[in-house]
Amino acid sequence: MLSTPPLIPSIRILHIDDSPDDREIVKLSLEKLDTEMYIVSTASPTESLRLMGEQQIDCIVSDYSVPEMNGIELCRRIRETSDIPFIMYTGRGSEEVASIAFEAGADDHLRKEPGPGHYRVLVKRIRQAVEKHWMEGPYRNVLENCRDGVIITQGTKFVYANQATADFVGVSSPD
Repeated sequence: MLSTPPLIPSIRILHIDDSPDDREIVKLSLEKLDTEMYIVSTASPTESLRLMGEQQIDCIVSDYSVPEMNGIELCRRIRETSDIPFIMYTGRGSEEVASIAFEAGADDHLRKEPGPGHYRVLVKRIRQAVEKHWMEGPYRNVLENCRDGVIITQGTKFVYANQATADFVGVSSPD
């Protein structure tokens, strides 16, 4: 179901779920809890990939059990071309599903719970993922395009090096 987005700056969320009731409840709940959120809903992963090509989407929230391909396969497909935040939001809340979701590139995993209280948690997780993504983009571009070598460490482990660092040490890639 598509509706006109709000006129204020918004967070556009693509929600994929095979249940029409769940799609409607999530849309109403999230848009009520956070007036900057605008939800585009579909039951089809294929449709979701088409929508991503046509609209600005800031976050994807997907159920695990959807037709055509499951949420894990959808996440893998999206990760081939995009780093948009992806949250697996499903009734299949086992640690195994969460682990597979993270391996596929999901940014978060949240189990659907009965009752409306968990929608506040979903709103918070979406906001955190989107804001982190928005903040990392400009900083990543600055670091990658910097002519000086940049290395980021965590303790004694190297977690990032830019191309200028790779050039300085004589390797083709900072990886």
